[in-house]
Amino acid sequence: MNDDALDRGREMFRDMARRHRDATRDLASQRKALHELALAAVEAHELLGDAVSQYGAELPEDARRALDLVRRSAQERLERAGLRLDGTAGEALDLSRHRVVKTRRRAGLDRPRVTGVMRSGVLLGETRLRVAEVVIDEPEAR
Repeated sequence: MNDDALDRGREMFRDMARRHRDATRDLASQRKALHELALAAVEAHELLGDAVSQYGAELPEDARRALDLVRRSAQERLERAGLRLDGTAGEALDLSRHRVVKTRRRAGLDRPRVTGVMRSGVLLGETRLRVAEVVIDEPEAR
């Protein structure tokens, strides 16, 4: 093998390595953008739900029903896109899924329990985009 062929082979390898690095960076950038878009969609859904909860009683019945229909439709679309909300009151505390934002001490408990969800966790497929922010009751100190 002559030196020219060896040099061409090295240059081809460097070019392939550079293309692979660029493609990997592009994929990571696209994945990050997808996650940010997914979180924005979930946050818009949550704001709509908050508005229905907070102002629904003040709206005429047909407007309240229409907003609820939009909220449910948005929920279905999020689920079809592979997004799931995570975190419900009553479940056991799991620090891989929950971030505690408020703690209350209660008698008669053997382990911490989630008693309220301030902000749902978000999963895209099996990838956790956001942990749930929760209120917990925990056993009183003995």
